[in-house]
Amino acid sequence: MRGSWGFRPSHGALHVRRKTMSKGQATHQSRGSLSSAFPSGLFPSGALRCSPGCWTRSTHQHQNSPLPDTLHKASAKSLPRTGIWLVALFLWACSDASEAPKLGTQAFTRVLHRIAFEPELWETVSHGPGGAAEVRVITPSMATEEDGADLAGLLLPPPCTVRLIVPDDGGPVWLKGRTGLDLSARAALPADTLGVEITLAVSVDGEEVWSNAHILRRQPAPDEGFLWQDLPPIPLRPGQELLFSSRISLPLGQADLPRLPVGFGQLEIVQDGEQELAAATAARPSIVLIVMDTLRQDHLSCYGYKAGTTPALDSLAERGILFENAYATASWTWPATASILTGLAPEAHGVVSASECLLNPSVETLPELLAERGLVTGAITCNPLIVADKNFDQGFDYFDSAHKFRRSTLVIGAARDWLRLHAGVRFFLYVQLVDTHELYHPLSSATLRVGGHLPADYPKSGMDAYHQDLLDGRGHDALGHSRLEELVPPAHLEWMALSYEAAVISADHFVGQLLIELEALGLEESTVVAFTSDHGEELGDHGLLIHGHSLYPELLRVPLILAGPGLPRGARVDTPVSNRHLAPSLAALAGASFENLTGSIDLLTPAAVTAQPVYFSTQTGFWNGRREVALFGLREGGWELHWAPEGAAWGATETGAEGDVRLFCVSEDPEQHDDLAAEQPKRVAEMLRTLRQELARNQALHPGQSLGAGKRSIQALIDIGYLGTDSETEEDAD
Repeated sequence: MRGSWGFRPSHGALHVRRKTMSKGQATHQSRGSLSSAFPSGLFPSGALRCSPGCWTRSTHQHQNSPLPDTLHKASAKSLPRTGIWLVALFLWACSDASEAPKLGTQAFTRVLHRIAFEPELWETVSHGPGGAAEVRVITPSMATEEDGADLAGLLLPPPCTVRLIVPDDGGPVWLKGRTGLDLSARAALPADTLGVEITLAVSVDGEEVWSNAHILRRQPAPDEGFLWQDLPPIPLRPGQELLFSSRISLPLGQADLPRLPVGFGQLEIVQDGEQELAAATAARPSIVLIVMDTLRQDHLSCYGYKAGTTPALDSLAERGILFENAYATASWTWPATASILTGLAPEAHGVVSASECLLNPSVETLPELLAERGLVTGAITCNPLIVADKNFDQGFDYFDSAHKFRRSTLVIGAARDWLRLHAGVRFFLYVQLVDTHELYHPLSSATLRVGGHLPADYPKSGMDAYHQDLLDGRGHDALGHSRLEELVPPAHLEWMALSYEAAVISADHFVGQLLIELEALGLEESTVVAFTSDHGEELGDHGLLIHGHSLYPELLRVPLILAGPGLPRGARVDTPVSNRHLAPSLAALAGASFENLTGSIDLLTPAAVTAQPVYFSTQTGFWNGRREVALFGLREGGWELHWAPEGAAWGATETGAEGDVRLFCVSEDPEQHDDLAAEQPKRVAEMLRTLRQELARNQALHPGQSLGAGKRSIQALIDIGYLGTDSETEEDAD
């Protein structure tokens, strides 16, 4: 596994590491402007702090915080460092911009081993009737405001002991992790057992160096809940014996208990180091990647929608490259976002469904590569699926997420602050906004602009009120003809469309705020901005609503725009491309490349963009009345194929040997309403062969071990509308 990075966390911080971490940094408004470097008497909390000989980064960020740590008055103890800051800024201001002046070094923490994902490192040496240790998802709490999220970890049903010999990674290392009880543990207690004490412990070379007791009661106190408990940093040396153990104190006369789900989460062996910082230049730019969740391509003015709908994005396209036929890799968030960050197809990175939703640490990510090249990396995400629990923080110094949807009004200030705090160094900022994700909360000015009136009987849950009924087949007749308007009143459909348009206008406004900030900081000529979406949104186009269920253009066609120093202005590329090529293209700006990625397209050079087949998929598909089936798609030339291996015709009770397919001539039928599969059997066979070969190649790259959603993530998927209420976790199914 390639080394991952992270700044040293203070004990008790909810979220910090590289494969996650920090925040902050000195601000200067423009090159050579020392007076604007810091507000008078202020010093950024969590900023890179200059001391004789090196720069270090202080980090402490709560995952659910909507804003970065606020600027606070410097203590008398920190004031002397201001002089060193001024010297550093003066030297930077006098340097040659083309040389990307060095700004010192920063301390980092490199994640060497994620123990749960490296089974060759550990073995169970003893266990009780509950069985040996295993890798599972542990969920201490369903409450999103509590620190009890799903985490992959080592489940040690007490009593149980796991042994590990510390690998030789070239010097001292230390252990970090957490302990917790799964919320199902109470139900596992026999009815006649009031409570037990479970102890989780860590020993080094036979000496217990840490232990923590968890009290498990069948009838807990009103305010008693399960939360993750952090291990203190435990120093280690190569060759030492490390033991993880669980033990239980049973009441006198109590027989052995059944298997209790307790254990260690996020166990990592990490190492400290330093790396150099440098300022961004036109030749070595910073990078901002903005993903607007659920944004259809055809609702942007620069893609042919109503003039003036998206002025900020129109302006970005005018000074850069616009891809007219860009595709997402999937029609819903988890797999599509993982592709944007890894450059891989869903079947290759392995994040494809509720049963496989944790990004394997062995998969390289864009922020990981950029961090290794010295860029400070930060992320702000508003989608509750893009969280550290699922390892989407891999490679980020600073990762701000929450287990609920957050409006842009709550985070755009944090993003602008992050840019200000990092304006002096080369950085990568990833921002995923959700303005165009239902439920919509557009700006009042946008709502007034699109007009219309909210129907008095419009459901509070919006489109989701009809979504599950449609997926259950109630929106079609026995022959598959849409009955959408019989289920959804036309006035409601009209309001959905108007609300979405208002959401697009709002989304453009917030993207514009970030672009304005870059311009105000003087970073336009030293920053490449990339904009795309993870997928689109259906508004009844093919008889359904929301997303994730099909491969039609309203869900797969996404905007893709790049602008910045060295890129052509006003270029438009009509060659079909996948937005997964963003990852290798942006990595190349830092001279980095993905080890196992082949067939990448350089999106930064329009002349180099050649026609290749484009692939996409969903594991939550709807096909002729069948739901939650796998769908795979291929765009090749002017044709597009959709394949459901387990699909069949409407009303059919059995699946054919080849499943079922649809074929569309995109050049003549861009909205894809005329299925030509029956008329083009030879073309179908050829494209299906190509699609199967690509699937086989991608599946060969699959990282292997994969974990599903825990109870809390399943509930989130149900709340969003991806799953029905009868869905279960892997643990429930066992």
